Amino acid sequence: MAVIIPVGYAQITYNFDGALLPDGGGASVFGYKLAIGETLEDAAQVAADAWTDEIKPSTSSAVTLTSVTAVTDTEIAELAVGQAGANSLDVLPPNVSVLFHKITTRRGRRGRGRWFPPGLLYEFAVDTGGMIEAASVTALQGVADDFLAAFGSMVILQGDEGASAPIVPPPGVTALVLDPMVSTQRKRLR
Repeated sequence: MAVIIPVGYAQITYNFDGALLPDGGGASVFGYKLAIGETLEDAAQVAADAWTDEIKPSTSSAVTLTSVTAVTDTEIAELAVGQAGANSLDVLPPNVSVLFHKITTRRGRRGRGRWFPPGLLYEFAVDTGGMIEAASVTALQGVADDFLAAFGSMVILQGDEGASAPIVPPPGVTALVLDPMVSTQRKRLR
């Protein structure tokens, strides 16, 4: 499935590595609406600053943001970052993560998305059933709210496959909502 990146938009990829991600690293991908006159280099810097200021303080030191890549349908820019998370508490294994739902004003599969940030949840904060303790839910939701505000114009880019046509322009993300149960990228913990 090819992602459609309309004119005026970019795809931002956070590239991760580190001891928590020993098998090739990881990535978080977001759609981004470029401001008038904003270059891809500018967009990559905005994204890097949002991670550094809002996510890094709560992320495990075993996760390093190596770079941020910004692409359009014709151009690419990569910004080297090389910053490890700032927290040294014991985190969950790399195949388990918190799950944030990307909320938009649109309904249906094309109007939503998910985000699985690496190294953002600690072992002590999860019970044996996979539920995240209330204080951690509140704290992580605050981190996500601040990240979304710092990131700027986050959107959900559409793929060229599916039962319905891609939404043009891509829907803007209005909130990142934390699921109170830990997840994997393939299915929820049961």
